[in-house]
Amino acid sequence: DIVRRDLVETIGGLIDKDFVDPAKAAVSGVSPASITNGVTPVVATGTTADHLRADVKTLMSNFIAANMSLSGAVWIMTETQALAIAMLLNPLGQPEFPGLSINGGTAGTFFGIPVILSENIPAQQAVAGPPAIPAGSRIILAKASEIMLADDGQVMLDASNQASLQMDNAPTNPPTATTVMVSLWQMNMVGIRAERFINWTKRRAGAVQYITGAAYA
Repeated sequence: DIVRRDLVETIGGLIDKDFVDPAKAAVSGVSPASITNGVTPVVATGTTADHLRADVKTLMSNFIAANMSLSGAVWIMTETQALAIAMLLNPLGQPEFPGLSINGGTAGTFFGIPVILSENIPAQQAVAGPPAIPAGSRIILAKASEIMLADDGQVMLDASNQASLQMDNAPTNPPTATTVMVSLWQMNMVGIRAERFINWTKRRAGAVQYITGAAYA
C-alpha cells in the first residue's frame, strides 16, 4: 500500500510538472507538450506590488489581444509565490491583494480570477539574456475551457518478478550487444510498473500566458 501510494503520488507530480513546464515539448506517441510550451512569457519587471500590477496588466493585455475572454480563466502558481503575494502590504499595513489567501490547494482570487496552487511548477533559473530573466517562479494564466483533455482517470499498477530490465534511466531501445539486462527472477526482485494514460492540447494557441522570473515579495 505504501509503495502503491508513493507511485501514484509520483505520477501525479510528474503530470503536474509536464502540464506547465515551458521546456516540455511533445514527444510523438509518448507525451504531449506542456500548455506553456512555445508561449512567449512576460518577464517580471521587478519585485514590488506596483511591478506585479504592471506585469499582470501586460499579461492580461496579451490574453485579450489573442481574443481570449478572461471569463473562465484561472491562475496557476506555487504556494510559495502565492504566500509572498498575499503578504505584500501597503503603507497602511493592509494587504495589497486581499482576495489572495492560501487554503488547501486553492488561494481565493487574484484580480478576481480563481487561483490554483501547485508546488510542481518548475522554478525559473536566472538567464543572462537577451532578454535577461531573473530567477523566480512562474505565474500562469490559462483559460480552462480552451484546454482539451483526454484522461483514463486512473493509475494502472502491475507487478512481476519474471522480467529482465536494463537498470538505466536512459535505456537503449532496442537493446544492443552491450546492453546489460538484470533478471528480476534471478535477483529475487519484484518490479512494479505504474502507468497513466492522459493527453491534453490547447484548442487555441493564445489560451495560456505566463509571467516568468516572478519573485514578488
